[in-house]
Amino acid sequence: LDERERNHIRLPLGKLHDFYSCNNISEAAVLLRTSLESIFLDNDSGELSHRLSIRAALLTGGSIDERLATYRMIKKAYEHGSAAVHRGKISSKKPGDVVLVLEKAAAVAKHAIKIYLSNPFDDWLTLELGAALKSTCATKK
Repeated sequence: LDERERNHIRLPLGKLHDFYSCNNISEAAVLLRTSLESIFLDNDSGELSHRLSIRAALLTGGSIDERLATYRMIKKAYEHGSAAVHRGKISSKKPGDVVLVLEKAAAVAKHAIKIYLSNPFDDWLTLELGAALKSTCATKK
């Protein structure tokens, strides 16, 4: 990777590492949200969680049902991160479900980082409009 590409991946990789090291679920959700945002979002404006979820689903690929499941799961993980950021905690009657969603979203972040390391790209609009990555990276984790 060149210097620009290394700088691009440094933050999401660091935040994902911190997520796996964190014992506080609220802090872990914020760390994961930061990692996901830095992987899937760029400087354009728009609704963040929707764009992040769409891009995660496109990158991980699979059937339409699998992509829809990824979209919903990432959106839910983002909501947990938002709750942690804005309220300082995640309120849930099922904390095990929250942990499971965050772990699944972390696996998507890990997969995206691996793809980026083997095939650096930053043209999300082209991908969203149906173009493929240079190599066959849109495969399941």
